[in-house]
Order: sequence, then structure tokens, then C-alpha cells
Amino acid sequence: MKALYGFVAWIATHVCFALFIAWAYTPESILADLGITWYPNKYWALALPSFLVVSMTFAYAFHWTHSMMNLPPLESLSTLVDEFSNFPQDSDLGLRGLDERIPTVIDLPITYINKLLYQRMNPDYAGVPVSRVPSSERDCTNRGIETQNEAVPDAVDRVILNPRRRKKIGS
Repeated sequence: MKALYGFVAWIATHVCFALFIAWAYTPESILADLGITWYPNKYWALALPSFLVVSMTFAYAFHWTHSMMNLPPLESLSTLVDEFSNFPQDSDLGLRGLDERIPTVIDLPITYINKLLYQRMNPDYAGVPVSRVPSSERDCTNRGIETQNEAVPDAVDRVILNPRRRKKIGS
């Protein structure tokens, strides 16, 4: 029954769009000759789609801004790591290859994420355009980033952060 409702909605959408296009592009004199005088002003043929596009752009920008404003600060207690944090271990990867399974849910240390996102280049190259920095110095994963507590397990880099370097267990 859901498929029938979906098909009817699909047909209704196309019919409404065709009527909208016909109303927007047909001159008013032809509509008056056909006896159609109850249609809205042609101003709305341009104003309504423009309003919808601007509204969607605002909604995306507002959502992103709201999400950024609600992030906890770096010194917040919710970003601390304790003995109950679920960091991945190589033994957690299972017996099958990584291409055959979805990785388990794990906690990534906030310090590692911050370094990954915001310190992607060697500080020796501060102020130098990215195009002039050697490619080996651009990516922080090549430099063995360490968190406040310990080095991030290789399983994180292999499974979550760098899928091109995935290996099968035992290789």
C-alpha cells in the first residue's frame, strides 16, 4: 500500500509542477479567454521559489552555526578521557578482514580529533602557501600524533581515519 501512496504522490507532484509552469508562462490574456480568472498574481511565480531557496540556505547555515555554538569547550569535563572510554584495540577488529565488516563504535580522543582537523601541517611551514609545502609534511597522520594520554592505536588510523591504508588481519 505504501508503494501506491508513493506513486500517487509522485504523479501529483508532477501534475502540480506542470500546472505551475503552465500558469507561470501562459500570458494572462490567454488565461482570461479560457475563463480562468481566479489564479494568484504572477509575482508569486518568482517570489515563492526564491523564498524557498533562500529559506533552505538560511536553514543550513543556521543548523551549522547552532551546532558549532553548542559544542563543549575544550576544557569541558565532557571531553575528558577516563578508564571507561572505549578505544579500539587491534584485537577488537575481529577475525575477518576489514573489508567484510563494519567497524565497532569506538571513542576517539578529542585531542586526536583536534590535531587531525586543525593542525594538519607541520608548524615549521606556518604562513607558507599549501602548494609550496611538501606533500609528506601536509598530512598529520604521517607524523605519529600522540594524545595527552597515549598514542592513538593503529587500529583507529587503519579502520576509521584512513581507509586507504586498510589491511586484512594478519597481513
